[in-house]
Amino acid sequence: MPSINKGFTMYKLLCIDLDGTLLDNEKNISSLNVKVLNTLNKKGIDIVIATGRHFEKVAELISPLNFDCSIIANNGAIAMEEEEIFILNPVNQDLLQTVIAKGKDYGVKPYLHVFDEDRKTSIVIPDGDVKTAHAGSVCSLNHICHYKDMKKSFQVLTIVFLENKNRISALYSDIVNGGYACEAPIMRGFRKDVVMVEFLEKGSNKASAIRHYATLKGIKREEIITIGDENNDIDMIKSAGLGIAMANATKSLKENADRISSYSNNDSGVGKELMDIFHLTMEEVERN
Repeated sequence: MPSINKGFTMYKLLCIDLDGTLLDNEKNISSLNVKVLNTLNKKGIDIVIATGRHFEKVAELISPLNFDCSIIANNGAIAMEEEEIFILNPVNQDLLQTVIAKGKDYGVKPYLHVFDEDRKTSIVIPDGDVKTAHAGSVCSLNHICHYKDMKKSFQVLTIVFLENKNRISALYSDIVNGGYACEAPIMRGFRKDVVMVEFLEKGSNKASAIRHYATLKGIKREEIITIGDENNDIDMIKSAGLGIAMANATKSLKENADRISSYSNNDSGVGKELMDIFHLTMEEVERN
């Protein structure tokens, strides 16, 4: 496998978060980011997208790239390479029913990211919720169904709450401190005082998925670069040979990163950091 030499480190695998990292705030990949990734792909660098988004939507968002890359989606609950799934770790029924029941106790209802073998449904939302509120998370509103229409064959990948911070903290504490085995990242919401909390099967996280992928490819930890901005990226940042936090990253992520970018997701930060690390010239990048 080709590699890039920076000092004594040979980087072979690049794992990049989407929202707040590769995507700008308008949910687009900048021209520079596209060109840099295309350049690195041609040099033989293995590029993986590692995101909390549903895998169906990921494919749409990364379509500007001129190559196929592996996808770690739903924070590591599912991963695929060229449409072949190599990780599928759905939430067990006990955890699912417990979280939903406790949510009712606190007056909150989650939406569910699911794996549907027919690829017709991506998200299941509470009865009465409007589908358009989740339009940005799916390729089509037809990929959303309500609780009452959920099929038994659906495998739940993540249980998601997007709620007021104070309202959700007690529920979070009940689950995490109540002896329930699970992953439970907390991320910034899209509005002030709102946070996103996800509950996943134990072992479902970006870091473990990346380790699994790297093992399949024969790639060592020190040969991996990870780039992210949110708290659900902390484990993957810590587990890489070089973990990079965006300028717009959370304080916790920056504290765990090897390198903090001077650039945000709106400044083509991914592309600029990689140009420096891999010693790419603008002339070289512009050819791609």
